[in-house]
Amino acid sequence: MTYPILAEQSVLGAIMLDASVWAKVSAVLGHEDFYDASHRLIFTALAAMIKVGTPVDAVTMGDYFDMNCPLIDRGYPVEIANNTPSVANVMAYAEIVKKASIRRSTAILYRQAADALDNTQARTEKVVEGVEQRLKEITG
Repeated sequence: MTYPILAEQSVLGAIMLDASVWAKVSAVLGHEDFYDASHRLIFTALAAMIKVGTPVDAVTMGDYFDMNCPLIDRGYPVEIANNTPSVANVMAYAEIVKKASIRRSTAILYRQAADALDNTQARTEKVVEGVEQRLKEITG
């Protein structure tokens, strides 16, 4: 399975370059949609900063991580912002991230269902019911 790291970076960079795209992006994506753990942290930080009205550029993000999450190198948000191809395409990038998230979640669901069906105590109908319900949640 491929992971759209560049699309994830481009979504985050676009938000840092133009915070006005936050409302559209956050309507489509949540932190859980990002594959990369550091990207989940950055998205969460963006949400927290935007909520309180803090600017969300590469410099303020670096300061935020220095104070709140030293696991993220303060230079990484700068790198992301500098490598973002275009803010204009942020929703296309967000769609790529969302589709990959749905694929990952679906693959995990099917592996879990297969494991449950291997359990001779599991009722097939219950497993199928659970898969159908979870698929509705995933594809929402």
